[in-house]
Amino acid sequence: MKKKSASHKPTWWAMLSTMKFAIWILIALSILSLASLFANELIDPQWLNTEPNDALSLVGQFLYSALEMTDPFRSWWYRGLIGLLSLSLLACIIERTPIVWRMWSKRPLSDVNWANEQTAPIILTTTEPVAPLRERLSKHFGWRLQTDSLWVGESGRLALWGPLLTHLGLLFLAIGGLAGSFDEIDTRNGGYAGDIVTVEEMPFSVRIDSFNVEFYPLQPGQWVLCEGEWIGRLIERDGPDAWKVEQHLSESESETETRLFSLQDMEISNDWDLRNAQGNVKQYVSHVTIIEDGQEIDKREISVNSPLRRKGFRLYQSSFDADAPRVRANYRSLTVNVSDSTGQLVKQASLRAGESLQMPGDSIRITAGRLLPDFKLDGNRRAYSASASFKNPAVELMADGVQGYRKTLWCFLQMEGHSTTAGAYRYEVRDVEGGESTMDIATIFEIRHSPGTEFLWLGFAISSLGLILCFYITHRVVYVETPNERHPKTRVIAMSRKMQRIFEQDLARIANRPGHEITMSVRPDVDA
Repeated sequence: MKKKSASHKPTWWAMLSTMKFAIWILIALSILSLASLFANELIDPQWLNTEPNDALSLVGQFLYSALEMTDPFRSWWYRGLIGLLSLSLLACIIERTPIVWRMWSKRPLSDVNWANEQTAPIILTTTEPVAPLRERLSKHFGWRLQTDSLWVGESGRLALWGPLLTHLGLLFLAIGGLAGSFDEIDTRNGGYAGDIVTVEEMPFSVRIDSFNVEFYPLQPGQWVLCEGEWIGRLIERDGPDAWKVEQHLSESESETETRLFSLQDMEISNDWDLRNAQGNVKQYVSHVTIIEDGQEIDKREISVNSPLRRKGFRLYQSSFDADAPRVRANYRSLTVNVSDSTGQLVKQASLRAGESLQMPGDSIRITAGRLLPDFKLDGNRRAYSASASFKNPAVELMADGVQGYRKTLWCFLQMEGHSTTAGAYRYEVRDVEGGESTMDIATIFEIRHSPGTEFLWLGFAISSLGLILCFYITHRVVYVETPNERHPKTRVIAMSRKMQRIFEQDLARIANRPGHEITMSVRPDVDA
């Protein structure tokens, strides 16, 4: 029996280091990824919580759960296949590195017999002397070897590393994808101006300094607030400072009644309410301060197309909360009319915010409270201001009495004669002096962190370099043989790993000189 060679590789290693194995892994990844894509598009996740009504539904639910299709890029099969692909690429690199190194460091042979082993070496014969031909070739090929009878030049040797670098880059990409499937952070957080955004794993925090919503300028087709009261649609310009506006008066199944008239620019607003005017939003920008170890490190701007990147974390300007604006309004004083049960005016008082009024003989004390410029009630019947515009202003009066009695009264300023009763008297807010308001919108960030980001960028750079070397640089070798008894003319024997025809044309252009004859052939029998 023939003794097994000590260099024989195990079968599993031979399989792991072949390109076929990697291709099968990529095919499996593609099939399962496409299956997860269509499954999540076509299947309602609630389907998993229903009782299967037949065997097919039972098998489908089992496969969907077993393959973890709800989160495919953190599933066991994704991690397993990416891990196998990484091992295959590593085995290929280990196998090919010594080969590439030997090719890179090997000195050229000192004779031209190597061409006999090549399928189609390029052989060029010329009557020109060796010296001028070598001088021209040296401008295109680096010197590698020179003897009395031979000169060897070479170009594009870096192309030898192209396939290996491509494999190495793909390995880093696979490692990055595998690392990113573990402990990846993808969450949403935000707040109002002055709030500090923190995430448990994030080594820094972000203070929101301001959030601004930028609107498009007035243009046809926009729905706008007109004269501070009703909503209309801009049709076209009606002079340099006016617009033709369409107002919908009524609408039925058969027709819509509208009217068209002109309004000045100052009477039109396209940012009246973020919930209704979001189509007019151009972009939204947050200005933040990065805080690390209690120190302010840097100030940055985060917009839709300009995220904040720091220490592997990415903060994207995702959206804003138009349904929960924080409105702050204040005033200098309120004018409150106090009437008795018959409607007779008893007293008119001026109250500052937080100041109280108590009528003689009455146990109820009235305190001036909040001013809401645009009064609304939420689903829990809590009062809030929908905007900073004084569209439906209301003032809060707090009524306190004996035995813990407490009642909130709302006086609406635009409802003339509106009053509210507490105890023996009725209270009506007649006027608000110095009323002003500001509004803050909560910004929302999408915060992401993938542990393998560094590997992904490194893999992208290395694989790109490898592909450039593979496709844009060609390894070429040129032997220039001095005339001898066997070959009385100057000979150039050359080889290119690709684009052989172009290499022939380049050599012919370099060697072609007036007064000298050249012949060129591509044949294996060099010595014939």
